Amino acid sequence: MRRIYLWLSLVILLFAVSLTAVLAVGWQTAPRLPPTSPVATAVSPTFPTPIISRPVWQSWATPLPVRGIVVQDGLLWAATGGGVMVWDLSTAASTQFRVEHGLPSHQLTSITADARGHIWVGSADAGVAEYDGRTWHTTTTADGLPSNSIETLAITPHGQLLAGTAAGLSQYDPASGRWTNAGRTSWQLAAPAIHAIWPTGQGWWLATNAGVAEYDGRTWHTTTTADGLPSNDVLALAPTAEGMWAATANGLALFDGQTWHPIPSLTQPIYNITALPTGELWLGTQSGVVRLPYATAAPQAIPLAADELLQSVAAAVWDPLGTVWVGSETGVYGYTTAAGTWRKLPLPFTPSPATNLWAAQGQVWQTTAEDVYAFTSGWQAIPTLAGQPTSSLTAVGEDHVGGLLALFNTPSAGIAYRPHGGTWQMRHCQTGAGGHIYGSTVGAVRWTTGGTGWLVAHDGLLRLDSAVATGWDCHFLTADGYSGLPSHTAVQGEVLYLLQRGELWRATADGMAPLRPWGAETPHWQALVQGGDGALWLASAAELAHYDGQQWTRSTLEWPLPPTAIINDAAVGQGGELWLATDVGLAWFANGRWQWLTTADGLPSNDIRHLLLTPTQELWLLTAGGTAVRH
Repeated sequence: MRRIYLWLSLVILLFAVSLTAVLAVGWQTAPRLPPTSPVATAVSPTFPTPIISRPVWQSWATPLPVRGIVVQDGLLWAATGGGVMVWDLSTAASTQFRVEHGLPSHQLTSITADARGHIWVGSADAGVAEYDGRTWHTTTTADGLPSNSIETLAITPHGQLLAGTAAGLSQYDPASGRWTNAGRTSWQLAAPAIHAIWPTGQGWWLATNAGVAEYDGRTWHTTTTADGLPSNDVLALAPTAEGMWAATANGLALFDGQTWHPIPSLTQPIYNITALPTGELWLGTQSGVVRLPYATAAPQAIPLAADELLQSVAAAVWDPLGTVWVGSETGVYGYTTAAGTWRKLPLPFTPSPATNLWAAQGQVWQTTAEDVYAFTSGWQAIPTLAGQPTSSLTAVGEDHVGGLLALFNTPSAGIAYRPHGGTWQMRHCQTGAGGHIYGSTVGAVRWTTGGTGWLVAHDGLLRLDSAVATGWDCHFLTADGYSGLPSHTAVQGEVLYLLQRGELWRATADGMAPLRPWGAETPHWQALVQGGDGALWLASAAELAHYDGQQWTRSTLEWPLPPTAIINDAAVGQGGELWLATDVGLAWFANGRWQWLTTADGLPSNDIRHLLLTPTQELWLLTAGGTAVRH
C-alpha cells in the first residue's frame, strides 16, 4: 500500500509541474528577447593567401559596394560586389578573393564567421561558399539549398549556419553537410524575403518584407505595422538591454517585450543596426551613419572627414579595440570612438564596373562611367587624350591605315586621333549639315578597307571622307525607322551592317535602309558579328544565320539555351569557333558541338554584357561581376 501511495504522489507531483509549465506558456503574452551575443568569439586564421584554383580565367572587379563585414582577431573580411576583401587592421595590408580563387561569384551579399574561424559568404546567384583557411567550398541547390540567391547569413549558438534565401530560411549542419528547411511550412506562410537573422538559444528572429517573425523552437509569432512597426519591410535587427530594435524602410522601432515603439525622430530608411557594448546604436542610412545613445535620446549624425561621401551604409561591426567599422557603397571606414576620427581602408586598383571594351593598336581599351583604361600587362588609367578629359569618351576605333580614333560623346567636341606610331591630336568633323552633328551621340567607329570611315550615332551615321590636316568632311545620313544606337556593327567590303532593335540594316555611301533577306519578317536578331573570313553571322535565341557575301543560310540551334535568354554579343575565332555572350552564361560552339560556361567554370557572373576576341585570340568578357580574360 505504501508503494502505491508513493507512486500516486510522484504522479501528482509530475502533473503539477507540467500544469505549471503549461500555464506559464499559456499566460506568456509576448516572445522573450534573445541574448545580445549569439556567436562565441572565434579564433581567426593567419592573414590569408588567395590560391588560384581556376587558372583559365583572370578577372578584375571593383570591391564595391560593401554589403557585409566581419572582424576576426585583427582581420576584417568584407563581402562586396567584387568578391571578398580582407584587411589586416594593424598594417592595412589587403588581399582580394575572386572567382579564379574559388569563389562561386563576385556578387556577394553577406558574410559571417563561425567558432572555428571559417568564413561563410552568400552570393546573389551562386549559393553559399565556405573558406576553411586555404580553399573555398561552395554549396548550391544541388546540395539541398532551397535557392542560390542568398540575402543574409548567421551562425547559431550551436554552430549551425542559417541562410535567408529567395525561397525562405534554410539551416546547414557542417557536421552532416546537409541543408534543411528551417522556415514555416508552405501551408502556414509563403516564404518571405529574409533581410536579416538574429539567432537565439532555441530559435531565431527574422527581419522580413512581411514584418518581424520570431521562432521560439516550437511556434511562430509575427508582428507587423498593426503591432506598431513603422513598416512591414524590416531590414535589420539588433537587441540591447532596452529590447529588440528593428530597422525598417520607414524608420526605427523598439520592442520592449510586449509592444513595438517607433522612434519619432527617425523616419528615413535604415539599412543596418549595430549595437555597441554600451547599448549605443549605430544606424546605417542612405546618407551616412546616425548614432542613437538610447531610445529617448536625440539621434546624432556622424560626419565623415574630408570630402568623401559615406553612402548607403549596409553593414557595420564593433571592433573590441574600440573602432566601429562600416561598409558602404564607397568603401570600408573605421571610426575610433575615443579619438572621434575616421579611417578609410585602401581598395585595390581595378577599372570595373566597365561600360564597353575595344581592341585597337594591340591594346584592349575599357571605359567606365568616369574613366578610360588601356591594358598591356596591366590596366593603366588614361585621364586625358589630346588634352581632352576622357570622362565623356564613348567610342574607340582604328582607321584603315592603323590610326586610332577616340570620340567624346558628340563630334562637336572633336575627334582625338593618333596616327600609327604618332601622338594624339585633336581633329574636327567638318559638315554642311547645319550643325546637326552637335546632338549626335556616337557609340562606334568603323572603317572600310577602301578608306571610308563611319561614326555610328543614335540618330544616324556620319560618313568620314577626305582626311585633311584639320580633320574630315562628315556627311550625315539617316532614314525613317532608325532610332537609338545599334547594338552591333560590322563592315563587309565597303558596306556597313548594323543591328538595330532586332533588325539588320545596310549602309553605303548612297544611304541606309533595313535589309530583309527573308522578306517582311518580324525583327528578332540579337547579335551580329563578322568572322576572320569576312563572313557575317546573325544570332538569336533560336537560330543562326550566315552570310558569305553571296547568299544567306539559316539553321535552327540545338542547345540548352532558355527561350527567354538574351544574346548580348558574339565573336568568331580564327578556327571558326563561335562565342555567344548571354545573360545566362557563355555559349561556345567548336568541333561540331555546343558548350555552356557559367560561374561554375570561373566566370565572374553569368550576365555577360560584352564580348571581345582580340587578334591574338584572347577572349575578354565584360560581365555584371567584373571584367575577365581567358588566356
